[in-house]
Amino acid sequence: MSLKLNSIVLASLVLLGCGANASVRTEEADGDDAQNSSEADSRADASPGDIEPGGDTAAPPIEVPADNVTHALADCLGHYKVPEEFPNQMVEGNELQRYTLSDPEAVCNDGTRAVMYVRGYTDAALADTWSIHLQGGGGCGSYVSCALRWCGRGQYDSSKMSSRNLPLNVAGFGIYDDKTVNFLAGANQVFFYYCSSDAWRGEGSAAYAPGDLELPAEVPEALPGELPDYSVFRRGHTILASGLDELTDGLVADDGEVLPALDDASFVVFSGTSGGSAGARANADYVRERLSAKGAEVVAVFDAAHVPLSTGLSEPYATALDDAKEVGWLQSQATDDTLPFMDATCWAHLGGTANEGACYDVDYLMLNHITTPFFVRQDLSDEGGLAESVGLPEDEFEAATIATLRALATLRESAVEGKDITVVPGAYGPNCAQHVALESTTWWAVGTVEDDAGALWTFEEAVSAWRDGAAVAIVDGPTAGPGNGPGSVCPAHED
Repeated sequence: MSLKLNSIVLASLVLLGCGANASVRTEEADGDDAQNSSEADSRADASPGDIEPGGDTAAPPIEVPADNVTHALADCLGHYKVPEEFPNQMVEGNELQRYTLSDPEAVCNDGTRAVMYVRGYTDAALADTWSIHLQGGGGCGSYVSCALRWCGRGQYDSSKMSSRNLPLNVAGFGIYDDKTVNFLAGANQVFFYYCSSDAWRGEGSAAYAPGDLELPAEVPEALPGELPDYSVFRRGHTILASGLDELTDGLVADDGEVLPALDDASFVVFSGTSGGSAGARANADYVRERLSAKGAEVVAVFDAAHVPLSTGLSEPYATALDDAKEVGWLQSQATDDTLPFMDATCWAHLGGTANEGACYDVDYLMLNHITTPFFVRQDLSDEGGLAESVGLPEDEFEAATIATLRALATLRESAVEGKDITVVPGAYGPNCAQHVALESTTWWAVGTVEDDAGALWTFEEAVSAWRDGAAVAIVDGPTAGPGNGPGSVCPAHED
């Protein structure tokens, strides 16, 4: 297998998550640098086994096999990078409290218990309004990509595969921020921490062994050659489902924060950013079906990590993109002991056919089978993942993304399930080369895009107007040389 195709394989696994072949179930701010310097020093010298999972573990933990990543790779033969105290866009603060899931099956890649961060409503008028968000953070689905992730040799580290030593409290930002314009500020807040590396779709485990997948050329540091075979739990959908179970009747967080019963919700915004956006697309109709059965209105917001379909691309990029997606689908079947969670209606339509892998493609899914009302944000210059791995030129990515966002207005006519789409999707397309927004106050409530009439809109204002029934398609134009798009006001800093 060529080095270029290996890079495509790994990128496709990162974006699409992983799953496989036994059964299907349907349906970035600084902390206090001086704080706890002695603790930070001790963490720097620690190995994975020295850093204990935080929070109560009322139920017995799942049995972690000897070949699990936490044992098999351990400290990566001295190459292990100890995660920061507040990893992956988490910031020191007291707005959200950790809640440790009690379901022994709802675990991270390394078998530690999954967690979510929560805050009960602060505005009585929003006591029955909920924001439920899936954190992003890439993903992995092969021997090399998951080893790099665990050892901390690439963009991410083991904090995206474990709940070890996560802080008890974190700051609120973006859609959690109660100090700025934010229609969700006083609502009940739930932030699902991402530690399954599977774009929130797994329900089983995967086993990895070195084979013909080589390190992609862009990896900054090679792994030790002596690392053994290993396995990981892949339980993203299990974590989401178990978290919703525990939220049903209300709960008390690890530090005492009280949440009311999710069963009493009247309005729920289900969202995700980056890898969490992929997960939100995969799970949107499942979440709506669960919560609407109790009387809640559910809408979804998908922030970043959208890739244009090959039908909107020129050759050779269209074929390369489809080939990369197919490789990712086949790789998942070769490594995982269960299929990923699949959207029920897509699987009913394509499952068991030569095209069933399309249900694994969350962009195809969004444009054909999601009937939950949804809003999409994608920066026109935020090319990455699969699109970048196949060498798609930036201007073609930009043009295809504009076309995709504009086409959402006619989805009721073009989608496979268009007749069941009751609300025209909303679209927001800045051109600032900014990846995520929901987890950033600056990009949620400060940066703006000009609409066709010349008015400036923040992302928050656009979603709020769409929620209230307006047709929203606020999409910038292409760049003309270096710099931002002509209608985007891009903040110079991020909070």
